Amino acid sequence: MPSSTIVGDGGLSTLEQEYYSERLNQYAFLMAEQYMRQSNLNTANSGILNPHSWNRNNSNSSRTSSQSIFGDQLGREINQIRSSSSQRNGVNRGSRFATGSRFANGVGRQRFGQEERGQGLNLMSTKNQRPGNGSTRQHIPSYYSVPLEELRGKIAFVAKDHVGCRFLRKKIEEGKTEEIDMIFNEVMNEGHDHLHELMVDQFGTDFIQKLVEGTNREGRAKMLDAVMSDERKLKDLCNDHHGSRALQKLLERIETREQQSSFTRILKRITVPLCKTQPGHYVIQVCLKNFSPDCLKSVLELVLDNCIALAKDRFGCCLVQNIVEYGYTEAKERVVADITEHARVLCEDPFGNYVVQFLIGLKVPRVTADILGQLQGYFVNLSMNKHGSPVVEKSMKEAGEENANMIIHELMNSSEFLNVLQNPYGNYVAQSALAVSKGSVHNDLVNIIRSNYPHLHSHLYGKRVLDKTRNRHRA
Repeated sequence: MPSSTIVGDGGLSTLEQEYYSERLNQYAFLMAEQYMRQSNLNTANSGILNPHSWNRNNSNSSRTSSQSIFGDQLGREINQIRSSSSQRNGVNRGSRFATGSRFANGVGRQRFGQEERGQGLNLMSTKNQRPGNGSTRQHIPSYYSVPLEELRGKIAFVAKDHVGCRFLRKKIEEGKTEEIDMIFNEVMNEGHDHLHELMVDQFGTDFIQKLVEGTNREGRAKMLDAVMSDERKLKDLCNDHHGSRALQKLLERIETREQQSSFTRILKRITVPLCKTQPGHYVIQVCLKNFSPDCLKSVLELVLDNCIALAKDRFGCCLVQNIVEYGYTEAKERVVADITEHARVLCEDPFGNYVVQFLIGLKVPRVTADILGQLQGYFVNLSMNKHGSPVVEKSMKEAGEENANMIIHELMNSSEFLNVLQNPYGNYVAQSALAVSKGSVHNDLVNIIRSNYPHLHSHLYGKRVLDKTRNRHRA
């Protein structure tokens, strides 16, 4: 066939296509090598990869320097070839291929997939490969295909990779004692702080959690001792999102009171700062749920001493609620007493109002009565407050009919009732009052609202309350 013959729809001669394919082949090798380097798996000296088949004619330095310019150079050459071929055939494809988009659309990627499988990548395998569909994502390695023994000395390094993490977790799940011991011994190597590094790593934290589940009681005790050996690192670990998750898993598996007491002796020195961070307060919650009251008493004393301040904190308010739910009797009573005493102030706080709502939601008659006693006379002001109005609604819905009627009467008899109906928050309180009230109380409430029709029918918020009164009267 003559060299000027057009092949397919690409507009290239046979000779030009061979040159084109060879250049793409070289670029594919560079792409693969760069991917392996970026994924931290190119450790040729340690034997994990077999790089001897990768473009042997180039030195390491020349590869590194050429990668940044090779793609642009290849694109320009392709563009020149295609432009000249298109001009010979009377076709103007310059705008289409100005940026080398033919390669970007998938030319040469089938070759990349085939060469990758044939060039001795002896560490990793791939799944669901469909060469030639225009996507290199399907060539991303999905699992390791080497015996665990070949990774000896590199376990901590491999665990920080998303593929390596899955591989090691699978080995732990298989439950072979000798493999778990090998993995554990490398993580707990005294010469390196691999445990802390992995606990705060994005993928390492999942590996450590699986190792906690797979090791025995003695192994977990060693891991706990390593965590407690440095107070500064422990604080950093508790305040790290990944580290907190791994530490929680470890604390859930602590079984002896001696270990619990040892941990709380260190924890109490950093308790208050931890209560005000998202990862930190989760650590204390896990201790609260799993440790014995005697071991946790010193930590809870610090929390109780700062109860109101923590109740106004974004994360501290969650911890205060957990003390009521999981704490020992004396701690619960002290929290309830403090919250009840400061209920009115907490109702107007962005986070404290959730603590008051939580106590009301427990539906303990004595606690509910004490809280509503503190709030009596302030329901009108609270109804028009952004954070207080949900507390009023919660009280009417869950504090019982008698308490609901008391709140509704206070609202109806106030000179500010019209303002409540027209308030951005108060109108929701009025709607809740209509929903929970019954009998004569409901009828009186409907009549008072309707008597303010001239002020409500065209008001942005008032008309919402007025619409609720048009429903059928309750008996």
